[in-house]
Amino acid sequence: VSALDVLLIITELNAGGSRDLRNSGLPRTPYFDVSGESFLSALDVLSVINFINARSNGGGGAGEAARPPVATDPAPVQAGAESTLLTPAAPPVEKLSRSPFADDEFLSELETLSQLTQP
Repeated sequence: VSALDVLLIITELNAGGSRDLRNSGLPRTPYFDVSGESFLSALDVLSVINFINARSNGGGGAGEAARPPVATDPAPVQAGAESTLLTPAAPPVEKLSRSPFADDEFLSELETLSQLTQP
């Protein structure tokens, strides 16, 4: 399992959108329905990404950088100081909507997934 698997699923989603795979005529390999629900969707992409992220623990493969060191001592906080929020690593769904590769159904599923993963 690699980033290439993610790209293959995204390419298939871009080509035909989210859809039922039961009688789609797609070949059995590459395996697009990783969630096992007989439906190609953004959930399949997210499942592969989560698998890759869970598997990487900082060792990294050839040509991959190790994760940056994590600070063990928190920075001192001054009373009354304004809080700084971290920005998300991925662009918001609104920015993705301007992409020529994102159809409405894909964006809707992505929005649903992002709401499910927010704390």
